[in-house]
Amino acid sequence: MIEEIREHIRARCNAQAPTSLELGDAKELLAYLDDATKPAVEPVVEAKPAKPEPAKEPEQVVDLDSMTKDELLEFAASSGVEVSKSKTKAEIIEAIESEE
Repeated sequence: MIEEIREHIRARCNAQAPTSLELGDAKELLAYLDDATKPAVEPVVEAKPAKPEPAKEPEQVVDLDSMTKDELLEFAASSGVEVSKSKTKAEIIEAIESEE
């Protein structure tokens, strides 16, 4: 159908002496038809490589039962667990484990 329209416009322009306005309109229409029939080309976008996840350090298993009360207090403090020095070893271990 579009090709028939193109041929009709070209034939009219060649058969008659078109005015410059008609000729300009015909050229504009032909250009529009050419653009309309071109296959749409999607731009190629290269995918960026995925960032590797930082390696997780393996969790260290800490034997709380084998630690002294002072070691438990130090471990609790370094882990951000607030424990009173007056607590028993069992209470300190319980506080540490409840925060994990």
